[in-house]
Amino acid sequence: MLFLIARSSDGVSDVLMGIVGDRTNTKHGKFRPWILWSAVPLAATLSLLFTTPDLGTTGKIIYAYSTYIIFTLLYTANNIPYGALMAVMTGDDKERTSLGSYRMVGADSYTVTVIASSDVANANIKTDNGIATFAWYNSVENTDEATKSISFSMVEGEEYTFLVEGETGITVDSISLINQKQGYSYSIYILSIFLALLMMITFYTTKERIIPPKEQQSNLKQDFYDLIRNK
Repeated sequence: MLFLIARSSDGVSDVLMGIVGDRTNTKHGKFRPWILWSAVPLAATLSLLFTTPDLGTTGKIIYAYSTYIIFTLLYTANNIPYGALMAVMTGDDKERTSLGSYRMVGADSYTVTVIASSDVANANIKTDNGIATFAWYNSVENTDEATKSISFSMVEGEEYTFLVEGETGITVDSISLINQKQGYSYSIYILSIFLALLMMITFYTTKERIIPPKEQQSNLKQDFYDLIRNK
């Protein structure tokens, strides 16, 4: 129900943010200011999403709804202008495509075995680069679908073996095995800091070069008409 409410409201807020972004006029442009303004609030709310205060069952449900819905609104305020930024940075379609593309390649195969020094209710294993895929290892045949990480429970003293493929140069130090109860929170706190910093870097190192012609008029009715007709 949480996801249904939050994602349904997101479908409305995305359109509204597009309308607001198009009509924002500052000395820094239309879209870049929103990336700066939303950077710290978005990072702070992201950290709150992965924090579990001791509020009791009802309190935790209210907390989850509040933080997630606020996060989706802030994400919209950040991501819609961020997505529109390419269109005002360059008029070259090839350059726009280049700005939004990336590629990673890997090939080697490894067998990885881990053992727990104590019981862990919810552990997660993956590579630090997040490229390789993991599958449960079976000496006869491996029938499990490979994924980039696996969550599982661990019993003290038992061994757990995985087939790892798709990344070169893997060593013991390349594997991350975390207790998700604490690991997710700490990881997100660090990533939130990087999120805010990188959004600020995006603001300060980009420039809006494409300016609408002076004769172009803002017409909300025409905007919705164009949206409906745009196949």
